[in-house]
Amino acid sequence: MNCSELAIRPETKGSTKWAMFWLERCIEWCSSWICIGSTLFVIYINDTDDSVACKILKFADDTKIYRVVKSADDIDSFRGDLYNLVSWSKDWKMLFNVEKCKVMHFGYNNPHADYDMQGIYLESVFEEKDLGVTMSNDLKWENSVVRL
Repeated sequence: MNCSELAIRPETKGSTKWAMFWLERCIEWCSSWICIGSTLFVIYINDTDDSVACKILKFADDTKIYRVVKSADDIDSFRGDLYNLVSWSKDWKMLFNVEKCKVMHFGYNNPHADYDMQGIYLESVFEEKDLGVTMSNDLKWENSVVRL
């Protein structure tokens, strides 16, 4: 088990005993402060999931949220989740770079609603490069393969 795995174990999360246990083990296992710093970051952002109803993906400093949107209620719910994420980021002083935030609509029946963060409307894109892979809204691989 590494420090990051220990940081998200549900049976130990949220107690002072857990924090001391984690810190002692992390110092034993880690040969550098980079490991401890990155693990502390994971712990710091670990509760972002609690502020949204939709699915959330986190990798390092990158966050993605997604959900099925079929109705006006779904659109309102997704907008509410964006609002809650922005509120969380302000509370914890971890502001999103809204200029880099984008929306990708999937599916033929998607209503293609507009979404905003902090009053700035998010750009809607048909494809986006993420971790070296180009993802398109039609889920075809042609564009990603051509760029290799």
